[in-house]
Amino acid sequence: MSAIERRLLRHLLIVVALKLGVLTGLWWAFVHDRQVTVQPETVLSTALPTEVGATHDQ
Repeated sequence: MSAIERRLLRHLLIVVALKLGVLTGLWWAFVHDRQVTVQPETVLSTALPTEVGATHDQ
């Protein structure tokens, strides 16, 4: 591996590490404390099966 290739590889690894650090920081700042509240009625309304053989307004 030539010196130019090693330099390029080092720069690419630094850029990838910086991007991962920025993404981790953004996730930590905006997402990690968030909680989703789910009402049982909402789950039931989406989880119940539809009628078998429904015509769908045909």
